[in-house]
Amino acid sequence: MDEGQEVNGMDRIVLEKQGRRGVVLEPDGTFRSIRLPKSAEVGSAVPAPFWTALSARRLRTVPAPVARDPEAAAPVRRRISVARRALVATAVSLVLVFSASLAVYAAPVSYVSLDNAMGVTLTLNRFNRVISVTGHDDTSRAMLAGLDLMNRTFEDSVEEILDAAVSKPTFLTHTRLT
Repeated sequence: MDEGQEVNGMDRIVLEKQGRRGVVLEPDGTFRSIRLPKSAEVGSAVPAPFWTALSARRLRTVPAPVARDPEAAAPVRRRISVARRALVATAVSLVLVFSASLAVYAAPVSYVSLDNAMGVTLTLNRFNRVISVTGHDDTSRAMLAGLDLMNRTFEDSVEEILDAAVSKPTFLTHTRLT
């Protein structure tokens, strides 16, 4: 502050000046961004106009000035923000693609029923993979309990079911034609 300058309770102290605008310290301890008079310099007192109380709603409160240059930090913040947005967009895209492919894989397209002494129904997806196996009676459920048929191809699953049925004579019965 200038030596000959006296500060009363209604004066503002200029803390930062950029062109005609600047940040001042108000008597109540808040910082405000205002338009400065031409003669205002950093450290000088600027009298508060009598209408300040009337126009206080229009004045904008700004954060305290920082030691570093905020313009130099802005591009870094912007790059981080763009990187975060790109990361979030990529994550959302991956979730959508994974969900859609899972829905396509899990959707039943065809059913194959093997009926003889055993009743077994295989549910297949569009990739000809088994997504569900159902036994219709207790003996077929007992035979299927030891088999792992999920996500296998239709041909491999039928072959494994027939091998299990042949190994246990109760599942396949021979009938004589007379």
